[in-house]
Amino acid sequence: MIKQILVILILYIFLACATEYNRQEIIRQNQKYLSEGKIDRAYQEFTSELRQHFEDIELHKEFIRFISKIHRCEDAYRFYEQNRSDELKYIYFYSRALLGTVCGDGKKDEIIRDFSEAVKLRPDNYEIRLRFGAVLMEYELYKNAMGHFKAIKSLNSTVYSYMALCDAYLGNFVSARDYITKTLEMDFSDQDFVRINSASDIINSECINVPLDIRDEFKKLFDLILVQDRPTFATGALESLIAQYPSVYALRLIKGMSLALMGEYSSALYELKSTEGATENCSYFQYTEGIIYLGVQKEDKAISCLENAIKLDPVFVRAYRILSEIYLNKKDYIGAERVLKIYLKLEKNDHKSRFVYGRLLVKLKKINEAANQFDYIYSKEPENIFGIVGKGMIEREFARIEKDETKRKRHLEKSLEYLNSAIKKDSENQEIKNLIKSIDEKEE
Repeated sequence: MIKQILVILILYIFLACATEYNRQEIIRQNQKYLSEGKIDRAYQEFTSELRQHFEDIELHKEFIRFISKIHRCEDAYRFYEQNRSDELKYIYFYSRALLGTVCGDGKKDEIIRDFSEAVKLRPDNYEIRLRFGAVLMEYELYKNAMGHFKAIKSLNSTVYSYMALCDAYLGNFVSARDYITKTLEMDFSDQDFVRINSASDIINSECINVPLDIRDEFKKLFDLILVQDRPTFATGALESLIAQYPSVYALRLIKGMSLALMGEYSSALYELKSTEGATENCSYFQYTEGIIYLGVQKEDKAISCLENAIKLDPVFVRAYRILSEIYLNKKDYIGAERVLKIYLKLEKNDHKSRFVYGRLLVKLKKINEAANQFDYIYSKEPENIFGIVGKGMIEREFARIEKDETKRKRHLEKSLEYLNSAIKKDSENQEIKNLIKSIDEKEE
């Protein structure tokens, strides 16, 4: 009896894997036909496979994506009419709704009706709820969209990012920030990041009200100051705008930010205090005040302001980076770990900061987590000096905790191999020499 159950379980797992494999193979083959210009063949093969796996809702999504590329909407509609069944009626309505969104001739009321029918038939289906919510957002029906997102039982980074953007549009900024934070706590995709970043922009726009006719110029100056870190290049244009629009407090706010970044703290504070429209609920106000306090060596006040900045704007990259530097200088390793963890999710390619984070994790005795950070750098850029030194460092740590003498020697050999490779790559770089020296290669 037990053997029979095991056989059935193994067969079930095999069939499940086979379904996934078939789907990926169908998509791959379809892409091959498209690249060869065999449109008819691609369509025929795809529809043939779709008939066999009609219950696979993910495959329908891929098919409709394919239809949007080849512009054969009438054929697709006809296919679904011909293959409609009572057993899988929810897929019929779901697919029709998606077709309406990609074919250009779909009417809003019809699309909503078809999605609604699909939801009635399968209220717990993740894919249907998610797509319906996303479409409702495109129609600016944010309250209705939020209802569908909240009805999804398996909440992940994608759902949270949609909820963040939805609440931002609805003006529910407190809950929007909460959903952004929940997204950041997970492994999120690039699309998820675009949504939470957009949500953050909406929230921030409430505290920076700029006239429409200078909005583009303001954004360029703002990016120049905050993103590109070139405040001196913005000075002339900024002064000109302030002369034309003296009552626009946002201009004085970014002037204060620019002056703070250039080290002119008294002038920056004057500009900041003259921004009558700005409030402490503005992340940029808090960030600028934090830079000023940092400049006059009031670290605790700087930390308070910068922490407020990331609470108000959970994707404020520069605030995270500066906070991490302050915490590291104060030897507050717990605080540094917290902000660096989020910072590196937002700035994945900052390998120097990732190396610093890895060293911090070593200090905190989180060796495996540290190894993951160095492995990440090394896998992305095998020639990157920080990845090589990090690998040398972690092999050394593995040697320290290894009880087996043979394995211990192997780790030490690998450590020396990585470190010697790093020295050969940049023998004159004093910073790297100091990093290698600080590892303490001498046997204790």
